[in-house]
Amino acid sequence: MHEPESTSGRIPSGKAAPGASEPDDSRYAGDAFEEARAVLRRFIRGCTQQILEERRAARPDAARIEELTAAVKAAKADEKALLADPGQAARITALYTTRLSELGAE
Repeated sequence: MHEPESTSGRIPSGKAAPGASEPDDSRYAGDAFEEARAVLRRFIRGCTQQILEERRAARPDAARIEELTAAVKAAKADEKALLADPGQAARITALYTTRLSELGAE
């Protein structure tokens, strides 16, 4: 016997609901957006690495750990802002490129 394509109002996998459109991800395309995300991710990784190193130190600096943790939270918030408004890519790239170089200098 042949089963119907859809049962109980379910939409078969791979098929969109009638009248539904595919999400428009084109605003996330482009070098500026990708560069901003890459810089943010490098910054977050660098902070996380320094947090781990600080925690492993013989005398961990609690203030430094707190500072780095706050920096990670801010970067994650900026990543969400970038996803909401890809037009912020240049600002975010400039900001986190500077912060990343400062992080490496410490």
